[in-house]
Amino acid sequence: MAQNIKLKRSSVPGKVPTTAQLEAGEIAINTADGKLYFERDDASIQTIVTTNAVITGSLNITGPITGSDVRINGSLSIQGTTTVDQEGILVTGTTSLTVKSISTGSYEGAFLDYILSSSTNKRAGTLTTVWTGANIEWKDVSTLDLGSTEGAEFTPTLAGSNANIVLAVPAGTWTLKGHLRYM
Repeated sequence: MAQNIKLKRSSVPGKVPTTAQLEAGEIAINTADGKLYFERDDASIQTIVTTNAVITGSLNITGPITGSDVRINGSLSIQGTTTVDQEGILVTGTTSLTVKSISTGSYEGAFLDYILSSSTNKRAGTLTTVWTGANIEWKDVSTLDLGSTEGAEFTPTLAGSNANIVLAVPAGTWTLKGHLRYM
């Protein structure tokens, strides 16, 4: 005969169990918030990963992460295959834009996969850069233009302890969409 297991629960939004209500290892649920809680051996109440959760400490995830707005503040270390959607940067007028400033003390080079466009003028490419304390080298390998992107040029520079990925564009409204990797 099957038995139902019922957890300690509350249907009051925002209510979190106390250490007086749980024993170490015991689980409780808030059915209004959809959050699971448990008491640790150190007598603290912890939440199990749920929607809109704030996680402190380490978190190891196996399997795919899917989301429409994933934000990471701080460092991120990824092992294995990654898929990243494009990040857009808008460049307007005949200006130079520092696309990214990268610490030369922490990294030795960068790769920018990009699509540059203005109306029907487009090109795609990869900017590869490498630097030492006093020198920076780069190469922009790109498609032939659709229309014309003449005058749009990358000129990476070293400034203090940073390598700057700089893009100069001709007149008009230009959009640079890309994925930047540095190592």
